Amino acid sequence: MFKYLYSLTAQKIVALFFLYLFFAYNLMAQEAAEKAKELPPQRPNAPTSTSDVLVIDEGTLEMLVLTNNFDYKKAKINYSQSARNLQGVWNDFFPTITGTGQIQYNMNNALVNSGNQSSGSKTSLALAAQINLTAWVVFSIMKTTADYNVGKITFESARKKILDTSKKTFHSLILSKKLLELQESTVRLAQVNYGQAVSRYNSGLIERGDMISTQVELENQRNQLQTQKTTYEKDMLAFKLVVGVPLEQPVNLIGEITIDPRPLDGAYLVKNYVDSSPDVRLAQATVWSNRWQTYYQHLNIVSPFAQLGYNIGNSYSTLIPNTTDRGDGLSATIGVKIQFDSLFPWSKNGLSLWQLRDSLTLSKEEATKNRVQAHIDITNAVNSVNNTQNNIRSLRLAYTLSEENLSLSITGYQRGVKDFVEVQQATQSRSTALSNYLKAQQDYYSAMLDLSYLTNLDVTEILEVAAITPGSK
Repeated sequence: MFKYLYSLTAQKIVALFFLYLFFAYNLMAQEAAEKAKELPPQRPNAPTSTSDVLVIDEGTLEMLVLTNNFDYKKAKINYSQSARNLQGVWNDFFPTITGTGQIQYNMNNALVNSGNQSSGSKTSLALAAQINLTAWVVFSIMKTTADYNVGKITFESARKKILDTSKKTFHSLILSKKLLELQESTVRLAQVNYGQAVSRYNSGLIERGDMISTQVELENQRNQLQTQKTTYEKDMLAFKLVVGVPLEQPVNLIGEITIDPRPLDGAYLVKNYVDSSPDVRLAQATVWSNRWQTYYQHLNIVSPFAQLGYNIGNSYSTLIPNTTDRGDGLSATIGVKIQFDSLFPWSKNGLSLWQLRDSLTLSKEEATKNRVQAHIDITNAVNSVNNTQNNIRSLRLAYTLSEENLSLSITGYQRGVKDFVEVQQATQSRSTALSNYLKAQQDYYSAMLDLSYLTNLDVTEILEVAAITPGSK
């Protein structure tokens, strides 16, 4: 009897349950597809122990950063939240489904005492689905879409900034290691010079003051070497934190700056790529987000709405007299909601709308200001690149001349026309010229990465633009 009473209701419940599973499966499949597009890069093979040296080149560097860097993970989580909000933007069209079940047990003590058993239970089940729609829901959807664009631009900008910063640190450490090697050779040279000065002083060929000056130079060079080592070790620890490797892990950085310096046309880059600047794009996306929010809240003052609901239920009672109740019902409601207080500027809602309009105005002003600032930043970055590439040409020539001077000094020393001090001076001049040349290359690379971020172009793409720009030389 109980099975008969609930058979029809159970069929409806099962049908609606499978319908819900169908929609849920589609949503899960869509989310899985989106996550598949954003799978992290394959993690490079890590050494089996910290005693093994981890070799890092530029390719490995990017994989390590995108796998381990905290700032990147944080930016990706924030972006994922925006993506989930966009995926759920159609939730307003999905019904709210509720189910209830109840068992009630009663006993009438008065009837029991008189010999008339009148106790029993009442069981009820109900399932309801309801859809609530407003006329301006499309503006809410547009606002969510604009917020997603803001999150996407923020994530892309953060990703590029993190990678560019890690590349700067990577090549800076390689340069620091080369400069350490140069400084070590300078210390060795100062040691030889001091040893010769001691011998010449003991032989009575030079004054004590000349010998002491060589010792002072040696100690200064040793102190500079120790300072460079300390700075290198500190920067290496910071680098390991960025790439996410153990601090005690030995690493070997392999890389070389191979960019061919070229002059760039700043006017061409500003004209064609100022709107590609991350700050400009983010400000424009923020304007659209504020615009849709303002539209939605103002239109919501007068808001037509519709409600559609369906309820099914059954109840069975074993109380005397036994009863069976069943109810199915479809309901539909159409109405208009008017927020009269929003029409008055001094009301709470009126002030809230006023603040929205102010936010929209400020975001427009900020977008204009950011565009002008991007113009200035790109111009300054191009000037920095051009100045640095001019320095590279001069320092490259200076290094070439120092190489020639050293070769001539060695030849003269071998022929007996130059003394060893002159060879030492030529060697020191060569080391200084090489150090300045390497630093200029690093400065040029950093300036190109800054310009790459401002224009949203790769370094190679910037060089292609420079090659075809009429203003390039």
